[in-house]
Amino acid sequence: MSSPDSNADLVARDRLNKETLENILVSEMFKGLLTRTESLDKYSSWLTAGTGAGLVLLLTNLQEIAPVVSPGAIRTSLGLLAISLGCGAIAKFFSMQCQTSNYSGSDMDSVIDKAMTNFHAEQEKIDTAAEARGLSLDTNLNFTSILLKYLRPFPRIYRWLVTRFLAKHLSDPHISFLLPLRFFRWQGFFLTCQVISVIVAVVVASWNAKAA
Repeated sequence: MSSPDSNADLVARDRLNKETLENILVSEMFKGLLTRTESLDKYSSWLTAGTGAGLVLLLTNLQEIAPVVSPGAIRTSLGLLAISLGCGAIAKFFSMQCQTSNYSGSDMDSVIDKAMTNFHAEQEKIDTAAEARGLSLDTNLNFTSILLKYLRPFPRIYRWLVTRFLAKHLSDPHISFLLPLRFFRWQGFFLTCQVISVIVAVVVASWNAKAA
């Protein structure tokens, strides 16, 4: 008859096994989502270029447009196109941040995986040798020491922001995706504002042209 402790261990193993697979699947879903940032960036870039060309065209042909469209509609359309350009620039910024974080994370994963494999192989040899000599060694990694060495060259405000972020999200298994996903959300938000501004500018100009 199995003991309660062994049953509890089996239940814990089953839960851990499921959580591990769930975390891997969610991570892959996040990776797939973040690959969309490049497509959104291309769309935003083309829209920004077209909006800029349209804005220049309006400004250089104001005398021809003025008799057809009311001055208020012209001002509104020009303002909306300017807002669209600003939103496009901000969306581009967040796209760059998202892509940089995503690519850096992918490169780091491969380097860290290789380093950890080598570390564990060497650690096993050291543990075997220490056990044969009767030594007791603590061969575990000290992540606090790693973090302090990483933060040492940076300004105090950056160190505070990093430690605050880690203290808040350290238990999250998807912590490496939090910043890229935040950048992705802001990119999508400003891209949406960019598109809406262009559409409203066109509608305002067209409506007033028809009314005239």
